[in-house]
Amino acid sequence: MGSSCNDKLEIEGLGAYEEADLLVFDRSEKLYHFFAVTNTAAAYDHKGKWLNDDTINFLYEGSQDGKSYKEELLIKILYQNEVTILEKDFVGNQITTEMDVSLSKDS
Repeated sequence: MGSSCNDKLEIEGLGAYEEADLLVFDRSEKLYHFFAVTNTAAAYDHKGKWLNDDTINFLYEGSQDGKSYKEELLIKILYQNEVTILEKDFVGNQITTEMDVSLSKDS
């Protein structure tokens, strides 16, 4: 079993951005999988594990334009309805994107 969500937002310079996510646990690998599909033709399977009681680390490795590509996600649960996400994206050994996002949901 897993959980899923669909998100829409506006990104400056990109316009409308939509993403559908699915989070599942693979018992044989003992890893979580965070599947993400976007309207930018991106589809990623991030694999992760809990670092402690409130922080999970995900990693996706693949290629982009013939170069190695990597996404590192560090998700920390702050409160019952609030999380922070630190993301770093790399092409080759160069950081191409860094994001620090806080998400909360009204009760």
